[in-house]
Amino acid sequence: FRLKNALNVGDIIPINGKPVTSSGLREAVLKGSEAIGWERRQRVPGSEGGVKRRGIGMACYSHYAPMLKSTERSVGNAVLKINVDGSLHLLLGVPDIGQGLRTIMAQIAAEALGGRLDEISVTLADTSVTPWGTTTAASRSTQETGGAVEMAAGRMKGRLLELASEIMDIPSDRLDSKDGVVFAKGVPEQGLTFKDILNHPDVYQSGENVIVTKATYNVPTFIPPYGTAYADVEVDTETGKVKVLKMVAASDVGRAINPQSVEGQLEGGMQMGIGYALTEVLRLHPETGAPLNNSFMDYKVLRADDMPEMEVIIVEPVDPNSVYGAKGIGEMAVIPMAPAVRNAIYNATGARVHDLPITPEVLLKALRERGKS
Repeated sequence: FRLKNALNVGDIIPINGKPVTSSGLREAVLKGSEAIGWERRQRVPGSEGGVKRRGIGMACYSHYAPMLKSTERSVGNAVLKINVDGSLHLLLGVPDIGQGLRTIMAQIAAEALGGRLDEISVTLADTSVTPWGTTTAASRSTQETGGAVEMAAGRMKGRLLELASEIMDIPSDRLDSKDGVVFAKGVPEQGLTFKDILNHPDVYQSGENVIVTKATYNVPTFIPPYGTAYADVEVDTETGKVKVLKMVAASDVGRAINPQSVEGQLEGGMQMGIGYALTEVLRLHPETGAPLNNSFMDYKVLRADDMPEMEVIIVEPVDPNSVYGAKGIGEMAVIPMAPAVRNAIYNATGARVHDLPITPEVLLKALRERGKS
């Protein structure tokens, strides 16, 4: 069913009427189903007997970011400065809230400039020095701010090649840069470091070694990621306890600029999603509205020893409209997890549960109602 209804490249996105430019959903569904052992699911949900029952479930997702109705307000800004020692300082108005933004932006700058990652420092969301930035929301920063970083770094590279051209007496279109060195194409072993260029007497004395580039990037179109989550669970029908045995996340992230960061996002999404499905709920006082479980003594967050086996599958259909073909992954890591767990419980028991979290009390009630029907 999912494969029959999956959007493919060229299909129209209902939300904005624009064509899909890349989609890895089909590949994600197929690879995820193989990893979880989809053929082991109960063909008829709840048909197997016994106190403890196994079930497998899945859920798909797509996420339309950065804006729902218009991309005119979806802009990123970046400022890049180079110092006389060849080090670089990247200034961005967006904050890093744990998703690895600082590292990703430095990687994009290093790649576009041909610089060294370890020589790039990043300042984020400091209103005294950084340019205006949009919110870190809607999983937009890699595409939105990353586009501005790529442009600013490209302009910096262009200026460095111009200066090196004058020093080396080689046309700038015959030069390139990598790892902080400008060299003639095809002769990477002979070149000038960024420091050499900026400290050359002609450049230094003229003041041309003071280089600051900036860029504003307007997001051209939606670039939605797609993906799936799979869950394998064991349900104790006497106690209502659910044990998640394995989770699989197969996600289309475009080109994974930092695969380790992507894996971390998806594994964190599994932890949050399982908690959302089974244990986490904020209880409020019916009269005052005050939270009744506002500590980790009363609010059950899954620990490392609560987690099941996890498998991450990164699908990389490079999108032509995004910086290096990348897509966002922040919120998508969580979206399909709880639905996959819930569907696995249904597959194991035949009981549909519509309220989260699915605590033992909630599940036992659903099992009783199914028995009555």
